[in-house]
Amino acid sequence: MPDFKKQLATFVQMLRNIEDEFKLHSLTPNEQAVFYTILKSNDICNISKIVDESGLSRSTVYKILRKLEDNNLIEAFQSESDKRESIVSLKV
Repeated sequence: MPDFKKQLATFVQMLRNIEDEFKLHSLTPNEQAVFYTILKSNDICNISKIVDESGLSRSTVYKILRKLEDNNLIEAFQSESDKRESIVSLKV
């Protein structure tokens, strides 16, 4: 059990470092949820995936993505395979 506690403490510290690096403390819980959904999606993801995984409405996700893009945290571009879909990735 002590090893688990040490691993958990390391993970929490890493998470705090990410939050500090990207200034995520200033984001709302919904904005953080969208950011973390993009973060865990292996480079890029589409808006439908963000809607499904975050549980937020599509219009809310679009508003949040605009704010994250304005804050220079993400970039969004049109999908090559489906022109109706946008692809989102972190600017890291």
